[in-house]
Parts: sequence; C-alpha cells; structure tokens
Amino acid sequence: MSLVFKKVYIVILNYNNYKDTIECLESIRRIDYPNYKIILFDFR
Repeated sequence: MSLVFKKVYIVILNYNNYKDTIECLESIRRIDYPNYKIILFDFR
C-alpha cells in the first residue's frame, strides 16, 4: 500500500530582505514532507 501525500504550497513574501528569505528557503529544504511547492514573491 502506497501513501498519498496531498500537495502543499508554501508562499513566501519578501520585501527587500534577501537574507531572511535565504534563511527561510534553507529551512524549508529540511522539511521531510515529499509533496510541496514553494511560491516566492519578491517585492522590490
């Protein structure tokens, strides 16, 4: 029996602060949930 993981979207809003955004993305990479997408909005 295989597991089905629902798709999860992670939305990140960034406004002129790339250091925090990079830290956030690095943190998300450590998630062990297999079915997610990242949407990044960068406002400058």
